[in-house]
Formats: sequence, C-alpha cells, structure tokens
Amino acid sequence: YQTLNSHRIEWWLMHIMTKLTLGAGAVLLIGSIIAIVVGGGSFFNDFAENPNGTEKWSGTSPTNYEGNFEVMSIYYVFVENGATVDVEVVDGDHDSRFIPCEENNDCDFYEWAGYTYVGDININTQGTWVVEFTGNGNVMIREQTIDLGGVMAMGLGFWGFCCSFCVLGLGIIFIFTLKDNKAQQGVMMVQQSDGTFQ
Repeated sequence: YQTLNSHRIEWWLMHIMTKLTLGAGAVLLIGSIIAIVVGGGSFFNDFAENPNGTEKWSGTSPTNYEGNFEVMSIYYVFVENGATVDVEVVDGDHDSRFIPCEENNDCDFYEWAGYTYVGDININTQGTWVVEFTGNGNVMIREQTIDLGGVMAMGLGFWGFCCSFCVLGLGIIFIFTLKDNKAQQGVMMVQQSDGTFQ
C-alpha cells in the first residue's frame, strides 16, 4: 500500500512537472517570437525607411573631416559622379578603416542623386576620427544609426527561441517517462495481489 502511494505521489509530481515544463517552454517560445518580430521590425524599419542614412557631412576634396564616430553606426561615403577621390581613416587600423565597396561587393546597393557610393567607414572604437579625402570632387558622408534596442531584442529572441525547444524537449521526455511509470504501476498492482484484482 505504501509502495502504491509513493508511486502515485511520484506520478503526480511528474505530471505537475510535465505541465510546468511544457507551459514554460510554450511561454518562452511565444515570448521569443514576439521579441524577434518586434526587435527585427524596429531594426529593419530603420533601413527600409532610410536606406542611405542621413547626411553627416559634405565637402569638396581634397579635404579632411574630423568628427565623432559611433561604433553602432554605419558611415556611407559618396563621391560626386565622375570624380576620383581616395578615402583614408587617419591613424586607422584593420578594424577602424575605410572599406571600399568592391571589398564588400555592395557598390550597387546605395544610391544618391549626383553621387556614387564608394564604400563605408568602419569604426571599432568610438571617438573622434579624422577622415582624409584626396583627389578632386564633392564628397559626402551619410550616417546610418543601428537601433541597439532592436538588435538586442532580436538577439535575445533568437536565444530564447533556441532555449524554448530545449525546455519543450524536456517536457516531451517527461511525458514518455510519465507513461512508462503509469504502465509499471499497473504491473506492480497485479503482481502484489493474492490471486485477486484490486
């Protein structure tokens, strides 16, 4: 009788654990999907509404531009159509430099009337940088700000999405364990009887 009761308590606890695990997995999955949709929507809307960013500075080469650059921004460089201008980040390195559009294969991705997109300025350390333009022609730097909140929400959403499958998988394991325990309890009741069924 005590064995039977302990098995019933164990079965009941497993039953509760299964419900809690599956419920938590479902909530985590739904929350993750919402975070991905909201965060991704905010992130991609900025690019959709303003794909070329906003003007940060314009001038005529040869010239230098000194200004503040953010890590979480993209800086597109446009040169007057037909002009030949070289761009260099002064005292830059492998991580903070001008990246020609040929290197990223995105020369045709961005357009601005009267100008040609030639690449972007990638900055790995926030602060004041000097950009040197050599050659002749009008130049323009346009800034595309990345929505940090949207990126974080999207990243956490993907992380939660993956975790939710682990939690749901654990709940499914509990379901099969619960079935096995129930079947074993039935066998134990028959084996403990003295020729009678209880």
